[in-house]
Parts: sequence; structure tokens; C-alpha cells
Amino acid sequence: MGDGNSACRGEKVGKYYIGVLRNLTQGLVPDEMWLARAREWIVRASEDWLSYSMAALVFWFCDKPEEARHAAPVAGCLSASAGGHPGAWGFPLCAGAGDAGRVAH
Repeated sequence: MGDGNSACRGEKVGKYYIGVLRNLTQGLVPDEMWLARAREWIVRASEDWLSYSMAALVFWFCDKPEEARHAAPVAGCLSASAGGHPGAWGFPLCAGAGDAGRVAH
């Protein structure tokens, strides 16, 4: 994918997720729609830490703590495997995430 500036792509992704957060806090979209979107992010981008982190945030916001507790460690594990800083997540990576916490390389 050498056809674009990675900084520009990063800016677009950032704006998208800031929009998600803004819409969550405004309450204009029903929780059921957010939950469906969060589950879709996990299925469509199962190796992307940002998808899992945003899904965890949506699950938490929509009062689905078990799903949030499942998605957050996977996000941390994927972030660390992509070169992210594992300590930033504040819990053991992949611990308690079940099969979803295992990342295939």
C-alpha cells in the first residue's frame, strides 16, 4: 500500500474514531447498533489492535463489561505484537482472553 501517506491515513483513522467517541457520548445511535458495529470491527479486522480497543470501549460504554474484559486484553496483545508498549495497558497481555487472546503470526 505505497499509494498514500501513512500520516494522512493515520489522521483519517484518528478522525473516524474521534467521531465514534463523540457519537457515543451524544447518544444519537442506539446501543444495539454500536454493539453490532463493535462486533463487526472484531470480525473484519481481527488482527488490528485498534479495532479491539475501540470495541472494548464500545462494550464498556454500552454496559457489556464481560465483552469489554474480553476485547481489551486482545487489543493489548495485538498492540505489543505490532511493536506497541505492552505496559501501557496495565494488565498482563493475553491473560484471561481465552482463544481470542492468541495471535497467529
